[in-house]
Amino acid sequence: MPQTLLALLALSLASLLSLNMQRAQIHSTQNRTGHEIELLASAAGSYTIDLLEAQAFDRATVPSAISATTRDELRAAVDNLDASDFAPASTFGLSTSGECDIDQLWADTVDCDDIDDFHGIDRQRVELAMGRTNDKYPFDVSVNVRYVAGALGGLDAASTERTSHKELTVDIYEARPVGAPVDNALAPIATLKRIISLDRGKIIRDYIRDRGDTITDLEEDNDVLDQDGDDDEEEDYDEEEDDDEDDD
Repeated sequence: MPQTLLALLALSLASLLSLNMQRAQIHSTQNRTGHEIELLASAAGSYTIDLLEAQAFDRATVPSAISATTRDELRAAVDNLDASDFAPASTFGLSTSGECDIDQLWADTVDCDDIDDFHGIDRQRVELAMGRTNDKYPFDVSVNVRYVAGALGGLDAASTERTSHKELTVDIYEARPVGAPVDNALAPIATLKRIISLDRGKIIRDYIRDRGDTITDLEEDNDVLDQDGDDDEEEDYDEEEDDDEDDD
């Protein structure tokens, strides 16, 4: 009898030890999987922010909102842009035509051509392609845009006034089954934020890309405007001066 009890005790201890080891392995696997999902979610968030950042800063800065026929007019129009020209925060998003489609940015739709048009997107599906096999990892993302104060008031401090800085916030959630309702109690896997400031050079580049044919003197000397709005002519002049000094 004592030997039987000892055997049962040994068996129980062995089973308990094995169970604890399996629990530890499962916990380790869950942690590793959780970290991998967080990394993928962050990558999906970065992908989304990069796509949106490529859009115009505001509806006042899209090429179709600028009128210019010469390089000087283009520079002046861009230099004269002021925060008072930008859309009020109350008009962010698409109030009458649903949501902008992040996967349709290539379509260049008029309604979805600047950053704040994407404000209010709620749990929209984004698929992240990974690896050589191009496997798709789906996530749901929500987007919010707001004005922030800028360097003088704390760059990420919310502003009730229009400024030259917008904060883009993207929440990334686990992809819900197709057709399933949104679970508002579900916490995001990750949240990414980026402050986007008015870039006058980008405005000029976008204009030349889309409407360069309206600038009558753009191709006269085969010159283009650089990111600061200056033309390459000045750089060539500086190089010539340096060459003359070397000859002396």
